[in-house]
Amino acid sequence: MSAPDPRAEYERRRDARRAALADADEQHRRIGRYRLATAVGGLLLAWAAFDRGLLAAAWLWLPVVAFAGLVAWHESVKKARDRAQRGAALYEAGLARLDGRWEGHGARGEDFLPDGHLYAVDLDLFGEGSLFQLLSRARTRHGERRLADWLASPSEPAAIAARQEAIEELRPRLDLREDIALAGEDLRDAVDADRLAGWGQSKPALDAAIVPALAAVASLGTIVTFSAYSAGLANGWPLVGAVVVQAGLYYLVRDRVSEALRGVDRAASDLGLLAELVARLERERLSSRRGAELQQMLRTGGSPASAAIRSLRRRVEIHDSGRNLLFMPIAILLLWPVHGAYWIDRWRERFGDAVGTWLEAAGEIEALSSLASHAYEHPEDAFAEIVPSGASFEAQALGHPLLPVSQCVRNDVRFGDVTPALIVSGSNMSGKTTLLRAVGSLPCRSARRSARRTLCWRGDRASRPRSIASAT
Repeated sequence: MSAPDPRAEYERRRDARRAALADADEQHRRIGRYRLATAVGGLLLAWAAFDRGLLAAAWLWLPVVAFAGLVAWHESVKKARDRAQRGAALYEAGLARLDGRWEGHGARGEDFLPDGHLYAVDLDLFGEGSLFQLLSRARTRHGERRLADWLASPSEPAAIAARQEAIEELRPRLDLREDIALAGEDLRDAVDADRLAGWGQSKPALDAAIVPALAAVASLGTIVTFSAYSAGLANGWPLVGAVVVQAGLYYLVRDRVSEALRGVDRAASDLGLLAELVARLERERLSSRRGAELQQMLRTGGSPASAAIRSLRRRVEIHDSGRNLLFMPIAILLLWPVHGAYWIDRWRERFGDAVGTWLEAAGEIEALSSLASHAYEHPEDAFAEIVPSGASFEAQALGHPLLPVSQCVRNDVRFGDVTPALIVSGSNMSGKTTLLRAVGSLPCRSARRSARRTLCWRGDRASRPRSIASAT
């Protein structure tokens, strides 16, 4: 079965998302009318019950329950509408790339430009209208960094082959790439990945088991003495003594509790934003060697990263419940902050070092997905073949990736053992520099596929020119 035409598939998906958006807009308006009618009906029932005595007050539960259901329905429709809107924009951006209208849209990656880099400026790797801006679909900082590293650094042939295999596997998976692109809010701006990884690697503050044990004994003592006092089995002095013991214990460990809780709210929030992306990556079945390795990196001690993230969020929510004004007096008597800090520290002790690994794995899959999107949109282009023997460069119908297909003039290029050098000459504006940059940018536009091998770069790492061909 032949591969679908990228333009036709993008147009079909864009139109489907626009139709879903129109349907969600209509539901949004309809629910608004239902909510208004329910509110008016509730007021009429209240008038009939309290002013006229025609109904029992219990009837008022009917509009209350109906209104609550409409609110929940409204929220789900708003989420669906937002997703459909972003999905339509995603495929509109894909069509813009196919039309050569991508420049000026998307991340430019300038902060990844290494100082004094050998070829980054000459090949327009970063900046406005750059290769990075053309290729990147990453939503996280780690994803952008991984793609930038591949563009700016050489790689071993085995790593390149594994990467190409993963890209080929991801190329037809539009549903996965759409879910990756739409997962969560704008992760690039909302999540500070470096700070999050640093929080996970920080040393637990409540690493001594004696602290939670003493806190548990003190809390139990307060519960027992309070129960005895409430039942009239004892006077208030045992309870006062238990409270004094708790206060003294908290005074001794308060700094360590504060240290254990420092940054956890932001970390739980950032991980919560990543949870949808991570869960989606866990559900996909990847058979390529690198893809399977990356999915395995999203597991720690047999637990999926998404389950570990949910566990942290539950612990933070339980700890935060102690700040509720109604529950706060009880939380203070039960040393709630100490117990909450201890269980959060235990989570970080088990999973903290893995947070950075999760971010790296998700980021690399994002980078691979970016290159897979480019490969999908240019089905005629071939992958570069890196052969670690001899020294030669061969390309058929080589073109520059930053030029629109309709304006790209392609050339066959071959040099190596027989032809160790090429002299490129011509008048001004005839394309000399473009040809040289196309050679350096070989894997991004690569060359047209043909019945025979179209691309071959022989030579060990030391003898190869430093170019993005050695990265991807």
